[in-house]
Amino acid sequence: MTYLARLASFVLKTVYHRLTFLVDLEAYPDYLGIVGGEDKMMDLGTIQGKIDNEEYRSIDEFQVSKTQ
Repeated sequence: MTYLARLASFVLKTVYHRLTFLVDLEAYPDYLGIVGGEDKMMDLGTIQGKIDNEEYRSIDEFQVSKTQ
C-alpha cells in the first residue's frame, strides 16, 4: 500500500468512521438536491474501496472525494 493510501485510510478510519454507508434517500429525501445529484453521492465505504484499489493518483483527488 502506498503512503498516500495509508494516509487516506488512516484519516477515514479515525475521523470519518461513522459515514461508511450510502445515505438512505427515504430518510433524507433532500440529500440529492443538496449534493448536486445522484452522480455526486459518495460514502466512505466507496472511498475506502478506491483507496484499497489505489484509484487516487494524488491527495487532491482524495480530498475532492471526501468533500463531495
